[in-house]
Amino acid sequence: MPETKGKHKQRTANYLGDILRLTRHPRLMIAFCAGFLRFFLDYGFLTYFPLFLVRTHGISTATAGALYIFFAIGAMITSSQAGRIAAGRDKANILFLAFVVSGASVSAVPFIPGVWLIGGALFFYGLANGVISPMQKSLLTQNAPAELRGGIVSFDRLIQQVSKTSSTSIVGLLLVSAELPTIFWMLGVLSFISVGLMACLLPRGPKILPTPTYTS
Repeated sequence: MPETKGKHKQRTANYLGDILRLTRHPRLMIAFCAGFLRFFLDYGFLTYFPLFLVRTHGISTATAGALYIFFAIGAMITSSQAGRIAAGRDKANILFLAFVVSGASVSAVPFIPGVWLIGGALFFYGLANGVISPMQKSLLTQNAPAELRGGIVSFDRLIQQVSKTSSTSIVGLLLVSAELPTIFWMLGVLSFISVGLMACLLPRGPKILPTPTYTS
């Protein structure tokens, strides 16, 4: 893989300024939103999923944990084929489809009667999840020049940490006034709405990267 280090040395202020300007690039904004949404759904859904099964279906925590195997299998299938899936396709559109599948899977969980049938929803959630990460990372690296790529990836990691913290906190607070099944379909609706908003950011013209400054 090509190195991310650029050939030009910049002052810290200029470097940070270029990073901030580049974060407004539409495709990078989609990548940032996708990173935030992915971890918001994961930490909101997967954290409280075993609690939901134990409360509503009366199964053991061991059985609830075993159902995660379906999620892992789905994620491994698509992540191992990410290159083929992306070949000749717009990665942003693949992300949109993956989040639609994620939203549908999360929303379906409260309405599925059988415990092991819920494993099917987890499997499809895993299929979508295995696609999201490589497509999101590709959007980041392909739409940032080498000189700024490290800063853009760091900015994305910051967004993801905020997402992890806010997701469990917000869902935990919502549980004070809502039931777990309600939380799940709310997460599904959030995924659908987010896809629509991200689609509005997708530029229709040619992909043009902002030119960074190189003031020494």
